[in-house]
Amino acid sequence: MDEKRELLRALPKIDEIVSHRAITECCAQYGRSLVVDTARAVIDGLRQEILAGGTPEVSMESAIRRISVAARRAAT
Repeated sequence: MDEKRELLRALPKIDEIVSHRAITECCAQYGRSLVVDTARAVIDGLRQEILAGGTPEVSMESAIRRISVAARRAAT
């Protein structure tokens, strides 16, 4: 239970993600609304994985990679 709690606390905050340079570039390319919605979906997916017993990578860098890929897919 403590590991789950620690992983959940380690999830990057949406406002921190959106202010990251790589994500602001995605916002310029794909639109802020799409990128913010994608960021929320990615973080929610990580949260659900943790609650289901998984141990996903929850670093800012990992979240940004996932969001960038998902935003690119959603924009096409």
